[in-house]
Amino acid sequence: MRPRVETTLCVTGGRLDFEAISAALGLEPTSTCRAGELPAAVARAGLARDMWQHTIARERCMWPPSHIDRLQDAVGEGAARLRALLSGHVAKVAVVIDVEMEEFYHPFVGVTARNVAFLNSIGAELRMGWRIREPEDPEEYTDPERVARDVRRRRELGDALWAWGRAGGA
Repeated sequence: MRPRVETTLCVTGGRLDFEAISAALGLEPTSTCRAGELPAAVARAGLARDMWQHTIARERCMWPPSHIDRLQDAVGEGAARLRALLSGHVAKVAVVIDVEMEEFYHPFVGVTARNVAFLNSIGAELRMGWRIREPEDPEEYTDPERVARDVRRRRELGDALWAWGRAGGA
């Protein structure tokens, strides 16, 4: 089974103006949460913050950086507006990539120069989460020759993607 990837742009901070963030980015949030709505234990630990999120739904994907590209295309010129809006706040911006996959069938993980430029333009940190499951058909991986062939094929794919990126394709 191909890995499934979900990507979320998350803005957290104190007393965030959700409408202003949505207007700056030109995106509607998929979820919002006020610090007061969180459990009391979170507040006692000093972790309660307002949160605005926009999520690209989970889908099958072998190249997670393409989700950052989609997020960048959706935000467009909103990156500068968001940075200006948050300049007077104590707020954090993060892009979270959540990968759900089977063992032995992993995506190519890396970020492109375009991804790094976008993350920098909005002052975001990149976080990645992994959920790894046993293969649906573990019998596929009992043959050592097949495993070696799969590893070689994935290594060749990674080498090809690296060369493509070095040639200016990234």
